Amino acid sequence: GQLDPEVFDRLSDWLAFHLSNFSYNWNWATWAACGTAQARDRIPFKRIFCRDVLDHVCRLSYRDKIVGIVPDKLHSLIPPAVESLPARSTDEDEVKVMELISGSDRKAPPELKARLM
Repeated sequence: GQLDPEVFDRLSDWLAFHLSNFSYNWNWATWAACGTAQARDRIPFKRIFCRDVLDHVCRLSYRDKIVGIVPDKLHSLIPPAVESLPARSTDEDEVKVMELISGSDRKAPPELKARLM
C-alpha cells in the first residue's frame, strides 16, 4: 500500500517534533543506510522520510546541532545551511527609504508616495 502524501508529511513533522522534545534521542544508526547512494534505488521512501524528518528537525533547532547529533552518513540528507542576512542594510538608498517609512521622521502615506515617486 501507499501512504497519502499529507499523512507522510504529518508523520515526519510529528516525529521531528517528538525528537525535539526528547533531546533528539533516537537510534540514528538504524537510519544511516538512508544516507548512502544505494538507498536512492533500494529504499527511496525511507530515504525521503528521513530527509523530511531531518528538514523538520533543523527548523525546530539549528542545523549545526543536528549535524553533531546524526551519523556522518546522514549528513547528505540534512538541508544546506542558510546564509543569514545582515540585520541592517548597507545600501544608502535603502536606508533612506526605510527611514522615510519607519523612522522618527515618518511620513504620511500620500507624502511618502510623492517622495518615493
